[in-house]
Amino acid sequence: MVYYNRNGEIVNYNCEKVKFNNGTQGGIYRLVDDDSICLKSYVNDDVTKGIFDDQGKRFTQEMFDYFKEDFNHPSFCKLYNLMYDKKISMVVAYTMKYYRESLENILFLPTSYLLDNFSLIYDAITQLVKDSIRVVDLSSSNIINTDNGMVVIDNDKYYIDNESDKETLSYINKSALMYAFKGIFKDALKRHGVEIDNNLEFKKMIDSLFTINTSPLVLKCKLRSYSRPIDFFYR
Repeated sequence: MVYYNRNGEIVNYNCEKVKFNNGTQGGIYRLVDDDSICLKSYVNDDVTKGIFDDQGKRFTQEMFDYFKEDFNHPSFCKLYNLMYDKKISMVVAYTMKYYRESLENILFLPTSYLLDNFSLIYDAITQLVKDSIRVVDLSSSNIINTDNGMVVIDNDKYYIDNESDKETLSYINKSALMYAFKGIFKDALKRHGVEIDNNLEFKKMIDSLFTINTSPLVLKCKLRSYSRPIDFFYR
């Protein structure tokens, strides 16, 4: 795969596609020469080529630099470099740290693991509000559960929102966070063999955990009696 860096220099990556490409806007590839790095390409994927042709659907240089240099939060993916087309006019790819997804089901991990990681991501979302960054496309598929904690990926659609006041932006961003964690729990229950689409009781229990008013302290109070999240459902 041949790209151009910010200086207009050719960069050639030897890559292989990896399995954790959960989205539809680009292919995810792991570098053969350095398997600690992966590349997200917007245009070199046969399935997605041509779907996202406008720059607004991709990382802007401003947002990329913000997340790489200013924000740099441990719960957000570590970014490396933006790649451009031959005219250096459009972002066509970027590189980031490769995160290996854990096989552990979060429902059976200690509740403290969930609480610690939720708190970290919640704090990150709060900081994004302060910096007028709007969260876009945050879902369960964009939060990877690794052996070292939960990591948010695919933040390339986030943007500076100067039109919304802080209260509105906080509501939007926190709603996205709650939606993502509801999805994480629904996915985890499906892995456990629960037909969540037909289980109204468990759906209501998930909704009760992650409301717009859920903070790390509130979640801790809701789960304080349970050593594992799964125990909350079979109390």
